[in-house]
Amino acid sequence: MRHLPLLTSLLMSSVLLASPSWANCSLSGIDAARSNALSAYQSNRSSEAEQQLSQYYSHCGFYDMANQSDPVFQRGLWLISDLMFYRQKNSNPLDCLALGDDVYNTWLVSDPTRHSKKVEKALQSNLSQCRQALAENYTKARACPITGFEHLYAIPTSWREQDEIYFETACLGFVENSKNVVANDRDGRKFQSEGMNSIARLEVLYIKDLSRTNKDSNIQWAPSYQLDQLYITGQHGKLWGTGQCYTFDLQFGKNAGELLLDGSSSFCQGGSASFINRLLIRLAPPLAASVTKETSHIFK
Repeated sequence: MRHLPLLTSLLMSSVLLASPSWANCSLSGIDAARSNALSAYQSNRSSEAEQQLSQYYSHCGFYDMANQSDPVFQRGLWLISDLMFYRQKNSNPLDCLALGDDVYNTWLVSDPTRHSKKVEKALQSNLSQCRQALAENYTKARACPITGFEHLYAIPTSWREQDEIYFETACLGFVENSKNVVANDRDGRKFQSEGMNSIARLEVLYIKDLSRTNKDSNIQWAPSYQLDQLYITGQHGKLWGTGQCYTFDLQFGKNAGELLLDGSSSFCQGGSASFINRLLIRLAPPLAASVTKETSHIFK
């Protein structure tokens, strides 16, 4: 395909935005969006390619595509595959996997039997690359070696090498929150008066003190541990982890203080909906944590 000058590409974007085909998920609209994004990518503007398709997808998403005819739907799946590829190239694997959630886990809509073999192969290939990219930056946690705290996970040795504050931090884990007690079972007059157990959080085990002993003329140090609760700040500055009850696998990032929480949730009180959740957490020692990125997908 011939490379388009930047001005021409921007003009095409403006026309695309104004086109009625935008909201209708038409063949022409999808083709124009893909072509424009490809031109940007081939001109070494991969972030622009991702932005253009993301903007189109926000108006013509998977649900809209799936309600079109098979030819339109197939073309829409190719657009999603392209967007997965661009997100992976721009180091955005979480949003890439979120597209996979749309395609394969949209309640009463997802139907892989409608996928052509060729587009299904492309989708799976891009999803595999995004999972691999995530796995390269976040590793599976190993159990805490300290007796009585095996439910937590050991802080990676590499973290201690990067930041000395983690030298005294032993283990860390995610605490699954519990639902609030309701009606006459509450222990106070106000809603959510049962304490902080209903809020998702982390637990951090660290060395509080060292005591010195002499044994056979050798000096030995015995650590004394303390376990603290670490509540998480959301992207909007408010306390994260209320309202829904979460179950997560915890993975440690290559960079000290970075965590991946990968799992699911449901409403603590009422409702039958379930969610797929992925969060990137940034620790700010000694007692602060915040969400840097979050994806959530309802699937039933």
